[in-house]
Order: sequence, then structure tokens, then C-alpha cells
Amino acid sequence: MAGPLANWVEDFKKGLKEAYAERGFRQGEKPAPEADADEPRAGGDGEDADKTSLVSRLTAMVKALREERDEANKLLADVTAAAKPLKQQVEDLEGEVAQLKKKTNKLRAEITTKTRLIERLTATVKALKARTVEIEGERDTLAAPLKIPGMKKIMLKVTHEDAHPGAGEEQRRELTEWSQAVNAAFALIKRLDQANAPDGTDV
Repeated sequence: MAGPLANWVEDFKKGLKEAYAERGFRQGEKPAPEADADEPRAGGDGEDADKTSLVSRLTAMVKALREERDEANKLLADVTAAAKPLKQQVEDLEGEVAQLKKKTNKLRAEITTKTRLIERLTATVKALKARTVEIEGERDTLAAPLKIPGMKKIMLKVTHEDAHPGAGEEQRRELTEWSQAVNAAFALIKRLDQANAPDGTDV
């Protein structure tokens, strides 16, 4: 904004100088002194009248030029005064733009960091999903033999204390743990089958 305003002021000064030049005067030039009425006159009354008329015209022209100069100076002062706050506003805006650029760069850096983190998390989630599928397959493989009809009764019979009348205290404790493990395994299989059932009914 400051550049166009400075160009306008220079153009204005140049135009003012040209206006003075067109009238045969230079800017700031003093008007010719008026003829002294007491000095002797070399010519007749007609010549004196012409000189008086010329002086009057020149005096009026100088006065008009001075008025134009004063108006131009006043306008220049007004423009300069108006330009100062505008220049300050431009400087303030430039400072704000610089601050916004810094914030923008900081936000871009944060976005880049978070984007990379999201990419890593996405890859981790993908790997976990793949591992989940593998574990579910392994689970089904291990659970398949337990779904054989009568397998629960067979395993409970094998782990029951009655099937081992001569077992000692340590062995009976192991048999109890095995029996509890069998019941827990079949209870888990039942819950999983119920969860995977289309209508949620008991299986």
C-alpha cells in the first residue's frame, strides 16, 4: 500500500511543477516588485497603463499560483498525515501475517507428526486384526475335538477321583484341577457358540 501512495505523491509534485512552468514561473519564485509610483516614467500614459495592467495581471497570477501552491501543500500534508496510520496498519498487518505463518508452520509440523503416528497405529491395528484371525483359527482347531459328542463325559470320567481309587493326595488335587479345567473349557465353548449363533439362541 505504501508504494502506490508514494508514487501518487511524486506524480502530484511533478504535475504542480509543470503547472508553474506553463505559467512561466518556478515553484517558490517571488513575484516581481510593483512599480514605484514616484519613479519617473519613460513613456507616455499609454505605456504606463500597459505596464500597470501587466503588473496587475502578473500580481494576480502570482497570487493565484501561491494559492494553488498553498492548497497543494495542504493537500500534500493531509495525504502525508493520512498515510502515516495507513503505513502503521500495513506494518501491523505484516507482523500479524508473520505470526500466522509461524503458527501455520507449527501446525503443519504437528499434523505431519500426527499423520505418521496414525499411519503406525493403522499398521498396528491391521497386524492385530490379522493375528486375531489366526488366533481364532487356532482356537477353533483346539476346540474341534472337544465338540465330539460325549467327549465331555469321557474327560470328566477320566479326571474323576473314582476312576483312580488308589490316588494319593497330590494326585487327587491334580485330578480336581483337571476336572475343573474340563468344565471351564466346555463352558467357554458353549459361550462362544452362543455368541456366534445367528439369532443368539442356546446351542
